Amino acid sequence: MLDSASINRIDIRKGADSVVLIKSATGWTVNGWTAAPAEMSDWFTALADTNARSDLAAQSEALHQRLGVDSAGRKVVLQAGDKTLATLVVGNRGPDFEGIYVRRVESPEVYLSHARWAEMAGRAADEWRDKQIAKVAADSIKEIAVTRASGKFTVIKDGGWKFKSGGSGTPDSAASARFAAAFGDLHAMGFANPALADTLRHAKPWRSVRVTNAAGATLLSVALDSTAAGFWLRPDSGGVVYRVDQSVTEAIAPAASALDASQRLANRYWVWVVGGGKSNRLPTTYNPTTHYPFRHHLHHFLSVVTGADLESRR
Repeated sequence: MLDSASINRIDIRKGADSVVLIKSATGWTVNGWTAAPAEMSDWFTALADTNARSDLAAQSEALHQRLGVDSAGRKVVLQAGDKTLATLVVGNRGPDFEGIYVRRVESPEVYLSHARWAEMAGRAADEWRDKQIAKVAADSIKEIAVTRASGKFTVIKDGGWKFKSGGSGTPDSAASARFAAAFGDLHAMGFANPALADTLRHAKPWRSVRVTNAAGATLLSVALDSTAAGFWLRPDSGGVVYRVDQSVTEAIAPAASALDASQRLANRYWVWVVGGGKSNRLPTTYNPTTHYPFRHHLHHFLSVVTGADLESRR
């Protein structure tokens, strides 16, 4: 039985690929980058799962190559300080892709393991990394400044949200609330490779965002970039360059017009609503009480497409 609590280093290697997880006083790292706490928690939960089925599959070394647990297999080394607690070899998937063949390096016996840790051992280094970019509580935000190619604007919270500069009219309250809330739990999809990260750090940003509190202290300051390979976010403090979904760039760095209440209430939009074998072209000025059976779904659809808060005016 492994003493999981004592493990402070995990080496996972296959060929040229390596994942090195190291525990420090501040948490785990993976290949020098911060590891996701949730991923490490999942790993140790899986490692300690005594209910996971494990069936003896082979006892002969002659079968090791076929099962993928020979010298070419994926080696998982668990260490506590300078002491090696276990070296495991993770091989191929079992019949019908259920379970994974595993053996201890010093033993010829091979088991078909259904434990999740064996599956997790096949993850690339980036899959272990922490993808959380920031957590900024909306009620801690005083100002948000956005710079885009089309111009700059700043909104300030003074009772309600107002344009401090760069905008016109009055910000829509619901849109402003969503804007501030977008910084509450920012997550990445992945990471830039070293070469791209270095290029982006020296490039003029596509967009930038700065979030400050009532004391003027910076809560978050990031640059956004767009390339053929995707959308990227990099903190001004340096370090990690994150790959993000396009929706994140629009959520945290919108155009000022996306917040302007007068701009958001469009005069007239046309959409196609398909149903009952017929197509019906309806304007946003339709009377929702008479357009059954489309009224409920069309209300929601138009709210999403136009940004107008039609739901609250039903």
